[in-house]
Amino acid sequence: MPELTDIQRDLLALAADLKRLEAEYTMFFAGRIKQSPDAAETGKTRLAATTRAMDQMIGSKQFVAGAKPTIADCTLFAALEFANFAQAEIDYAKLKNLGRWYEGFKQRPSASA
Repeated sequence: MPELTDIQRDLLALAADLKRLEAEYTMFFAGRIKQSPDAAETGKTRLAATTRAMDQMIGSKQFVAGAKPTIADCTLFAALEFANFAQAEIDYAKLKNLGRWYEGFKQRPSASA
């Protein structure tokens, strides 16, 4: 099997982080179905860890995986929009790279489609 490129490694790491973020969507169901307080607390902790990892991965880059937007950017944007909808707390003041990326990506015409 050929060695992975940096972008491929970043995409694999992003996929793993997004999978963990997806698990945090359970907060959306709070009040709709019975939820364990322990599970909710675990979800908050995992969301914080995942967003910290994404903040580090994005760094000063304009896009998640390369010089132009990819499906990785679209997927991350959708995940963060859903987290916002679900009222999951994401502290962008502490996650400056992720916050900068998110605000920048929101300005794209396709983000409001």
